[in-house]
Amino acid sequence: MTRAGGEPISLRCVACLGALRSDVDTQGVRCVACDARYGFSPEGVVRLLTPEFLARLTPFTAAVAKFRADRGIGQLEPTLLPRLPAAREKRGDPAWRQRRADLRVVRGLLRCALPQRRLHILEIGAWNHWLTAHIARLGHQVTGVDTFADRVDGLGARRWYPDPAWRSVQLDTRDLRPLGAGW
Repeated sequence: MTRAGGEPISLRCVACLGALRSDVDTQGVRCVACDARYGFSPEGVVRLLTPEFLARLTPFTAAVAKFRADRGIGQLEPTLLPRLPAAREKRGDPAWRQRRADLRVVRGLLRCALPQRRLHILEIGAWNHWLTAHIARLGHQVTGVDTFADRVDGLGARRWYPDPAWRSVQLDTRDLRPLGAGW
C-alpha cells in the first residue's frame, strides 16, 4: 500500500499519536508529546506495542508455537528466506508456487503502473519479509508491518537477509494510526 503521492511513512506514538524521535539513551524512539519510549529488537524491528497488547500477544504467541509443535509444523529453514519464493527446495510446494505467481503480479504492477517513481510502500502482514525484500530490491522504500516478530516466521526474520533495506515495525495491525495520517 502506498500513500497518495508516495509520501514517506512517519511513525507515531501508540499511546497519543505524537511524533516519535530517536532516543540515544535507550537506542530506541521516544514520543515528543507524552515521553512514551519504544525499543528495537536485536534484529532492528521497531516495537510499537502497548504493554496491554504485549500482555495479550505473549501467551498467544506461545500458544501458536505449541500448536505448531504438537502438529509437527516446522518453521522455514532460515537460510532459504533470501531465496524465497524461488528457492529450489520450495519449487514443488503449491503455496510457494502461488507466492511466485503473486510476486510476478506485484513486480508487473510496480514496473508498468509507475515505472519512473520510487514509492513508499506499506506491506501489512509482512510475515518473514520475503515479499518486502523483493519490493525493496526494485528500489522502493518499504515498511513491513506485522504483529509477530518471530526470528524465522515473523519480522525478526530480517536478520537472515543480507543488508535489509527496509523498515520493520511490530504493531497491533488492527490500528494503523501509529503509521501516520492517512491510514
